[in-house]
Amino acid sequence: MGGALEEVTDLLLNCAPKLDSKLDHIDYVCPGDIELYAELGQLTRYCNDSIMELIKGRVDSCQHASYTSSLPSIVKFLMKSIQNLTVIETSKATKLENQTQYLVGQFMEHKSWRNKWKLIVIMPNIEDGELREPEQSAVEVMKSIKLLYEVIPKRTILIVVRSSTLKLWQDASNTHRACQTLLEPWKLYEKLNPVSIWDQVEKICGLHFQSSLFTVQILPLMKDASLPFLPGSNQMDLSLLGHDCVHFSPRGLSLLHIAIWNAMLTRLPDRSQAFNFSLERPLCADPQCPFIRTAKNSALCVWNIQKADGNGRRSEQLIAIGVLIIATVLFVIVLGTICCFTRYHNKVNEVAENLPKKPPVGADWISWKYIDEDSSASYKF
Repeated sequence: MGGALEEVTDLLLNCAPKLDSKLDHIDYVCPGDIELYAELGQLTRYCNDSIMELIKGRVDSCQHASYTSSLPSIVKFLMKSIQNLTVIETSKATKLENQTQYLVGQFMEHKSWRNKWKLIVIMPNIEDGELREPEQSAVEVMKSIKLLYEVIPKRTILIVVRSSTLKLWQDASNTHRACQTLLEPWKLYEKLNPVSIWDQVEKICGLHFQSSLFTVQILPLMKDASLPFLPGSNQMDLSLLGHDCVHFSPRGLSLLHIAIWNAMLTRLPDRSQAFNFSLERPLCADPQCPFIRTAKNSALCVWNIQKADGNGRRSEQLIAIGVLIIATVLFVIVLGTICCFTRYHNKVNEVAENLPKKPPVGADWISWKYIDEDSSASYKF
C-alpha cells in the first residue's frame, strides 16, 4: 500500500488548470488561488518512526509537520496547482493557544500576506486543551478562530477537523498494553470535549465567522473515527499511529490529508461524515464548479466558464459562426418557400377568376327531364 500511497499525488496532474478573471469572493476560490498554507493542532504532527532508532533507544519527538513527509499531503496537492506556495512554518509549541499566537505573530510581521488567499488547517487533539472545561480543546479551537478572524479577516479559509470523541485512541489502548500505559493520562480528559460543545462551536462559526472573504468549515472526519482491522485479521492496525500511540504515523496522517482534501472539493451534503483510513483517490475540482466548496456554492454555483487558451476561444468562435451561417441559410430557405407558395396561391386565384362562369348543373329546373318521360317516347311505334 505504501507504493500506491506515494503515487496518488501525481493523479492531480490531469486536473484542469487554474481559472482567471473570477470574483474575489469566498465562493470562487480555486485550489490554485491559495498562496499561503499553515496548520495548527497536535494532529497535524506525526512520529517519524524508525525501528532501528527505537532499538537504539532513540525516541522520536513526534513533532514533525505534515508537509515535511515524503507521502501525499495537502501541501503537495496545492503545489500541483500553484508553484509559488508559501508554507508558514508551524511553532513547536504543544498547545493550540501558543501555536495560534505564533502564527498571528507571523502575519503581523509579514503584512503583505494578509492580501493573499490563505488556507489554515486546524487539527486538534485532546492535548491541545487543558483539564478544565473553560480551556478544553474545543473551546481553545473557538478562541483560535476568533483571534484569526480579528487579525486576518480577509481571504482566509479555515478548515477545522472535529475530534469530539476518543474512540480511536480507546481502540489503541484496548489493542496493545503499551498504548494502554501511554494513554493512561487521557482518561482524565474523557468527560471533556463532549459532542454538545463541538455542536455549539459549529453553530457559532456558522453565525459569526462567515463573510464574503472569510469562512470556517468544520469537517466531522474524526468525530467517531476508529482504527481499522488488519486485512484477514481481528487485530487493529496500529501502524497508523506513531510509537507514542497519540500522534499519527506518516501513513496515517497522509491518509487523513487525502480525506480532508477530498472533503474540501465535495459539496457539503455529499461530504463523508467519517474517516476510516482507506486509501482514496485525490479529487480534482468539479469542472462544473471548480472551487473549494462552501455552503453557498454547494447549493448554487453560478459562474462563467472561460477557456484558458486561445485555441479554445477560437473553437468557440468558429462554432458560433457556423451556427449563425446555418441559421441564416435555413431562414433564407424558409422565407423563399413562403414567397413561392404565396405567389403560386395568388396565381391560382387569378386564373380561377378569369375562367367563364357557368351556372351549376341543375340550376334551371325547367330543363330537367325525367327518365320515365324519355323512356316512354323511345318506345312509340
